[in-house]
Amino acid sequence: MPGTTGRPVTYFSPAGSDGDGRGAAAAADSDAECGYSLPMNRSDLIGRLAARAETLTLKNVELTASVMLEALAHAMARGDRIEIRGFRGFTLSYWRPRQGRNPQTGAPVPVPAEYLPHFKAGKELRDRVNEVAERSAPPQAE
Repeated sequence: MPGTTGRPVTYFSPAGSDGDGRGAAAAADSDAECGYSLPMNRSDLIGRLAARAETLTLKNVELTASVMLEALAHAMARGDRIEIRGFRGFTLSYWRPRQGRNPQTGAPVPVPAEYLPHFKAGKELRDRVNEVAERSAPPQAE
């Protein structure tokens, strides 16, 4: 929901993919000026994509987002590595079985092995996030 955290949102589209010839950096700056804030949920993502892709209907954007997210989920379930250039990707991390503790009683609790999705940001994404963070960071007191 816009305005809940006060932090700007920057879109990470590949350079020139915004369709107006301004490049991704200019598009990201103008989107941040719109006052969008984090966190972004699925409906926010679909709404923002629909607003940027004026030639697509909301139903087409919903279908596209659903198909993409389902494909990513199925690939992760198969154990595939997902990589998106300029963004990086997702892998599965294996957590071996271990002994945990019940925080209320202190009794040992077996924790089974599991695979968890792990996201690693690419250099371009890290640079863009740091650039936005530096611009919006409060001044440091000396």
